Amino acid sequence: MNTDSQLQRNAAGERQPEFSSMGAWMTPEEALAARSRENILRWSSYLPKACVKAMIKMGWDKST
Repeated sequence: MNTDSQLQRNAAGERQPEFSSMGAWMTPEEALAARSRENILRWSSYLPKACVKAMIKMGWDKST
């Protein structure tokens, strides 16, 4: 999934930083990494480790 389409852009078409849930501005790349970590931590709380690994391998941590 192309997450670039989910990022905000300014009038010049440049990607904009995102405001994190922790109250700090992040670049789009930092926001994607933070979202990935949050997904993995959430999944790890209730799914088997092998399942989480498979989901990461398929890129679901960055697309959801």
